Amino acid sequence: TIERILPDLGNMDMNLMKHVVECVKAGHAVDATGGEAYYPNAHLLAQIPIMFLFSKLSGVFEKEQVDRDLKMMKDLAVTHDYVLPMGHPPLHKLVVVDGHEHLDTVIGKTAYLDVFPEVLDHYAAWESMESRPWSK
Repeated sequence: TIERILPDLGNMDMNLMKHVVECVKAGHAVDATGGEAYYPNAHLLAQIPIMFLFSKLSGVFEKEQVDRDLKMMKDLAVTHDYVLPMGHPPLHKLVVVDGHEHLDTVIGKTAYLDVFPEVLDHYAAWESMESRPWSK
């Protein structure tokens, strides 16, 4: 896998790692200087269909973090009236994929069986902007 993925990932800019450190220190996504660039605008993300993928083996994210972000998106969607008709797929959802480590959810041996069908179902439910009445 390492031989296969290295060309795809390429060389990493060390500024990216500094940015990640700022995010870890803050406990959430911030800009490269540690500034609050995302949370103040999270309501804009709340209108976008988001599928959170989680695996216990990831080692990168804790389930509590993902649950917190999912709850925040759902709460913001309600607050800003991004409410969908009954029977419509949820705007934000969590898919828990067992047995995958961090990148395995997208490039793992069984991702095509465990993850891709979930992703395709999510995209299929949201392929039309007509599904989001507030975006007209």
